[in-house]
Amino acid sequence: MGNGTLLTVSSYPKNKMEGLNKSRANRQRGKNAEREVARKLGGHRTRILGVAAPDIEGEWFVAEVKRYQKAPEVPYRYLRQLKAIDTSERIKLFIYKRPGWSDWVVCSLLSDFEDWYGKIPLKREV
Repeated sequence: MGNGTLLTVSSYPKNKMEGLNKSRANRQRGKNAEREVARKLGGHRTRILGVAAPDIEGEWFVAEVKRYQKAPEVPYRYLRQLKAIDTSERIKLFIYKRPGWSDWVVCSLLSDFEDWYGKIPLKREV
């Protein structure tokens, strides 16, 4: 830039530790989410990093658990809509399919899932 223009990039961390602290905080937030969901479903965290494995597992399920700072709004919008128009005890489900996928995805609020199925305890061998 021969005209004296200085380029700056403000998205870089001010120092390496700042970036490491954010990364560590994100990992901790993810672990906390896994623990919370595992407790609610009667499962446990697999704690396997860098290996293709579910985040949590139980006797009757395996699950990937993600806590987003900015979660996609669409499932929440439709689940709120269902709660507003149907006050019965029936479980509310948001079901969708992406183009090119052969199967459907089913979403429910965890609290609704627990109300419907109850907490299913994990039977661990000691």
